[in-house]
Amino acid sequence: MAAVSFLKAAMRKIAAWTAPRLASALPDSIHQTAYLAGGARRVVDTAVIELLERGLVRVNRAGEVAGLAAVADDPVHAALLRTLASGPVPHTQLRKVVGKDSSVHLIAEGLESAGFLVPQRSVRQYGRMAAFLYSVVLLFGLGRLAEGLYHDRPVKGLLVLLALTGYLVYRHWCPRMPVATGSTARGVRRLRRDARRFTKRRRKHVGGRLVWGSALTVALLGSDGMADPVLRIALFGNDPRKSDGMGSGCSSCGSGDGSCGGCGD
Repeated sequence: MAAVSFLKAAMRKIAAWTAPRLASALPDSIHQTAYLAGGARRVVDTAVIELLERGLVRVNRAGEVAGLAAVADDPVHAALLRTLASGPVPHTQLRKVVGKDSSVHLIAEGLESAGFLVPQRSVRQYGRMAAFLYSVVLLFGLGRLAEGLYHDRPVKGLLVLLALTGYLVYRHWCPRMPVATGSTARGVRRLRRDARRFTKRRRKHVGGRLVWGSALTVALLGSDGMADPVLRIALFGNDPRKSDGMGSGCSSCGSGDGSCGGCGD
């Protein structure tokens, strides 16, 4: 297992070296930063919060997002408002639909061409090589399992290891998250640490209202950076795993009509 992990790390290093050299380790666009931090769904979550800040959408307590405008200059915002043109859409569905829009794909392509992301082709290629190696370990473990059952030996620990190995095979064969190049990944981690420190200070001193950089906090921290529990539950429910590490820093849920919207600037 240690040899497989070492080989996996080495392959990622090789893939990162194939990316173009950068003058800067991080992009300037908030949507590009969101994609680096959490993929396509994080881009959609960030766009929702940006439009909330501008008063162009509202979110009710059932988690449905309603559009209050028809057009927008930003391609991701425009795709989101087009999806909302026929009426309110649940946030979970909105993430799936807009996350597959061409505007989000263009963000990924731009990050790859600029060298911020390891090309998806390389990610799939090296991921499947790692999945193959894990599969060899899995087959060997299954043989040991059969032998242990035949000789009536305890196999509980082996079953746990087999389950873990099977999960690793699946995750490497079907990678979900984008893979940032080395310097970019380090830059994103630094920004996330800064955002966590800022979130704690703002919550402590201004009663939980994240006024500055709420959309950027969403892009970097997701639901972990949300100061408003009502809005968090409306968008992601009570289960934090549904957020996929994504969310917002808004704190402006109205109580009269059960809707959320209009984060402070």
